[in-house]
Amino acid sequence: MRSGQAALEYLFMVVVALLMVLLAVKYLQETARYAMEQANRTTNEVIKTIRNMMKEAASG
Repeated sequence: MRSGQAALEYLFMVVVALLMVLLAVKYLQETARYAMEQANRTTNEVIKTIRNMMKEAASG
């Protein structure tokens, strides 16, 4: 009886550890996606600013 309880407790701990890992991976994926979107927005803004500066320099 005691070894069955120990095995069940062990399995429970393994499941909890796997859930924690899965949650951490999901969080990291969300963070990476947000960082990539922000980097793309910033890059596009920099490109737009440089193009505007080049137009102003060429016209005036």
